[in-house]
Amino acid sequence: MAEEPPTRRIVPLKIVTDQAFRESTPLWRGFLRRALRQTQEQFDPVALDFRIEEEAYWEPSDPSLPFSVLLSEVQASVPNEGRILVALVGATDRPAEPDLLGYALLGRPYLIVETHSADLFAQTLTHELGHVFGLPHLPGRHVMANRAADRTAEFDVLSLDVLLATRTMDFSHNTPFSECDLHRLKDVYLAWAERGNGKASLLSNLGVAFRREGDAVSAAACLKAALAMEDEFAEAWFHMARVQEDLGDEMAATLAYERYLSLEEAGRFSDRARSSQQRLMGSP
Repeated sequence: MAEEPPTRRIVPLKIVTDQAFRESTPLWRGFLRRALRQTQEQFDPVALDFRIEEEAYWEPSDPSLPFSVLLSEVQASVPNEGRILVALVGATDRPAEPDLLGYALLGRPYLIVETHSADLFAQTLTHELGHVFGLPHLPGRHVMANRAADRTAEFDVLSLDVLLATRTMDFSHNTPFSECDLHRLKDVYLAWAERGNGKASLLSNLGVAFRREGDAVSAAACLKAALAMEDEFAEAWFHMARVQEDLGDEMAATLAYERYLSLEEAGRFSDRARSSQQRLMGSP
């Protein structure tokens, strides 16, 4: 039996702009609406409609900081209030590489995009919204290609399957994959992992979501796949220890927890060594 088409969902956006974006982008609201119309077309197969519900202003401490740091600043100063927070910043001295014109938190309602040409802006906005809805970078030519030159105007089939699983995501709190179709996600994420694609952090977060729902077996499968991709993923080892406790395997839980502690200690040692080297070199 064919799957019934999903009910259309209005996805609320909170637009946050800095002064550089507003000054460098004439009639910026029209510029943004045009980009959203293009983005809307790509999400139409999963019946998502994006709507601007609120605007806010914010100024970065240093506009040339990496996008990940700027997005952390936005998170700390502007609450998303159950919406996807879209931060728009003006261009700076940062190299204008098409592959590096935006950043988003995987499976979380926060993204940032830098101003540039209209088509690239729309392409980047679509790409980063894909990350918000749980899509990693993937090989091939489609929206989620890592290189901008390989990006096309469409999601591939498995990416659409992920979007169908995450289109119901609850943005009101910071819980991974809240209100999503976890089993549908697991099928796709594990298929990607078998091909060496996907992202260990997404699998780990999915494992946490399954544990939250009381499904320790599925949680263990996701965490096992995450650790096969990234064996030194300390957080995943911590969650694996808790899941093995749920499954009643005390030995596996102990081994996982010991692995977590050793990785945490190695990370602290690396941080201390880096700080000592910076002091010796006269760095702040």
